[in-house]
Amino acid sequence: MQAATKLSHDLAELKMLRLEREETQRLKKGKQTLEDSTMKRLSDMENALRKASGQVDRANAAVRRLETENAEIRAEMEASKLSASESVLTCLEVAKREKKCLKRMLAWEKQKIKLQEEIAEEKEKISELQRHLARMKHDQKEAEVKWGQELKAKEEALAQVEEEQRAKEAAEASNKRKVEALRLKIEIDFQRHKDDLQRLEQELSRLKISAQSTELLHPSNALPKAISEGAKPQGETIAKLLRELDNLENSSEKEVNCDRECIICMKDEVSVVFLPCAHQVLCANCNDDYGKKGKATCPCCRAPIEHRIRVFGASS
Repeated sequence: MQAATKLSHDLAELKMLRLEREETQRLKKGKQTLEDSTMKRLSDMENALRKASGQVDRANAAVRRLETENAEIRAEMEASKLSASESVLTCLEVAKREKKCLKRMLAWEKQKIKLQEEIAEEKEKISELQRHLARMKHDQKEAEVKWGQELKAKEEALAQVEEEQRAKEAAEASNKRKVEALRLKIEIDFQRHKDDLQRLEQELSRLKISAQSTELLHPSNALPKAISEGAKPQGETIAKLLRELDNLENSSEKEVNCDRECIICMKDEVSVVFLPCAHQVLCANCNDDYGKKGKATCPCCRAPIEHRIRVFGASS
């Protein structure tokens, strides 16, 4: 545009120069010096004009180029405006999508935090379950150990019970044998004492009869002589038998009063044997009332009474 303005100025000057040339041509005749100067100036101006025309051409070319560039720029501007409007729309849509994405992101973040909390809770539950499982395994092992110990103890107890049962059976058998032997001994002793008593009673009655017969056969004055002469051994025998009888009676009374006396009523003779301790300390009447409530025990050794045997007229 500067070249165009300069060109317009140069054109105006060219017109003026032409006008001056014309004037100078008119004045040529009179003024040779003016002509020379004018020619020189004209040549200069023509050179300048040629230069200016070249510059104008170049300027026109530049203007055309600039116009084309301006048109292109305007087209680009229009296109850029369209693209800008489109980009604004896309930016708005993108902003909307971004807001939606942000909202989704926030929702996802909240859900993620919630899921993390749930995962942490589940991990705690899993750890708690693992600890509970470990405790259960430990308790199971302890229970298995205890069960094994209990089984072992049960087996030992069963073996001990069987052994005790065998021992008890053996003890019962031996007690039965002892009871039978004791009963036989008691019966034998009782029969022996009974025979001794009968023999002593017969001997006493015989001695009394013989004494009465001797008193009837001999008078009273001749009794000392007969006793001193003929019946001295017989009197000694009678005295000895009487002493033995008294001793037997006293010993039997003492035994009945002391060893064979019931420890409850302190009157009757003992007649019941307790098994397995084999103590004989109660009479039949006290035995009926003893041990009715609960399990009875022996009054002497406090051993449990399993069997009771009634004996008749037995000595210790």
